Amino acid sequence: MNKKIGAVLLAIPLSSAALAPLKTEASAGSVYWEGADNCDVIVREKTAVELEKESLLLTVSDFPDPSSPETYLSFVRAEYTFYNPTDSARQLLLYLPMEQSCSYFSTLTANENGGGLYRVQANGGDVAYALRHTYQQTGQFEAEKDAARIADEKREDEFYTEELPVTAQTFSFRSEAEGETYYRLLLRYNSARTRVLLSDFAAAEPENGALGLCFTSEAAEGEFTIYSIGAPAEVLEISVSSDPKDTMSEEGASFLPFGESTETFAAFAEALRPSFISEHDWYNGLIDVFNHKCDEYGVLHIPKFLLNGLLFRSWCEYSIEIGAHERFVNTVTAPLLPTFSEKGPIYRYEYQLSPSRRWENFHELEIEIKTPFYLAGSSLAFEKTEEGYLCSRTSLPIDDLSFTLARSEEDYLAANAAAGEGLSPSTRLAVILLSVLGGGALLGLGAFLILRKKRR
Repeated sequence: MNKKIGAVLLAIPLSSAALAPLKTEASAGSVYWEGADNCDVIVREKTAVELEKESLLLTVSDFPDPSSPETYLSFVRAEYTFYNPTDSARQLLLYLPMEQSCSYFSTLTANENGGGLYRVQANGGDVAYALRHTYQQTGQFEAEKDAARIADEKREDEFYTEELPVTAQTFSFRSEAEGETYYRLLLRYNSARTRVLLSDFAAAEPENGALGLCFTSEAAEGEFTIYSIGAPAEVLEISVSSDPKDTMSEEGASFLPFGESTETFAAFAEALRPSFISEHDWYNGLIDVFNHKCDEYGVLHIPKFLLNGLLFRSWCEYSIEIGAHERFVNTVTAPLLPTFSEKGPIYRYEYQLSPSRRWENFHELEIEIKTPFYLAGSSLAFEKTEEGYLCSRTSLPIDDLSFTLARSEEDYLAANAAAGEGLSPSTRLAVILLSVLGGGALLGLGAFLILRKKRR
């Protein structure tokens, strides 16, 4: 998928778009493709079971090509050796996060049918898993915090309840003018008792204790709907014009109430639910969306048409039973989805190790990056091997794993030099000091931070 989508603003003024762009452009014109973090499996509750060894095999045999993502084959295989030191069997409920989609690669189809890109095994045999879903804030992924959102029933909320009324007020508009026509509404409501959701994008601005809404359209006719979640909003004024500063009605144009209906919040949520998301996962996730997108005026910063499965992260949920004093090997496989520049041949990978701190005891960590490519930088110390790079530890590191690959050292140095062009003298000096004081690993990390800074 290589279509470029710009950020969209829904108004008040809106602080963020509902969906991330497929790719972002830095000030220098470079295009960056956003990847996705990988993560250790997450145990739902604290347990006496010990994690004796974690072995990560990151096989990077190729780099992603946005024009043909179906040919991309790089993956991570995580093998966990558990030991139950107690005198009774222990049941573990585990979660593996699945990336719904990233800039250049979509796993949505695989998530819908529950197969393809992700695999769970126990003692050599495949394990069936259920698909669970949670709201995923754009650009943020905190594995343990996000997994805690998974619930087996509909959660209680201070504002949203199943029986809360949702009133849909629909307005029809028509215009014979060429170009844009401006349609305006003035609403009055109590933001403590009402949340306002709009059917489409509109500019919103407080006006003397009321809320002014304005949207534009070049269509000859159409409809616009206001959803009042809670107490219905009162419409004080309706106007249509060819100029946003002009409240005089435009000749040959109309903007009139068309209809009104009321249903419960539970019914409203269910009508929007994608078929591959369970009823309670969707209900809970939608409340998380609304709580995150709500501003001080009670306006939800996302239009109704964007309330879909792309807002959600998928999870593999599975359980294993470990007998008394038994060792058990659990293996999971997932695709590796790096972040990279369309111009510079540098690929950044992120892997969250922090969830493994939840285990009672952690004994050994082995990470192998199997690749023919050049390791330009890493947050952990690796040794070069015949097939790639190896890191062995007797404890979990403080930080998660992040590393950078390039096709060759020459490519990396060329990209690093290109990234330095246009930087301030002080920033260039910082890079030089990093390389002198910290060696190659810090140089790679410094280059990373520069690339990230330029991307932002």
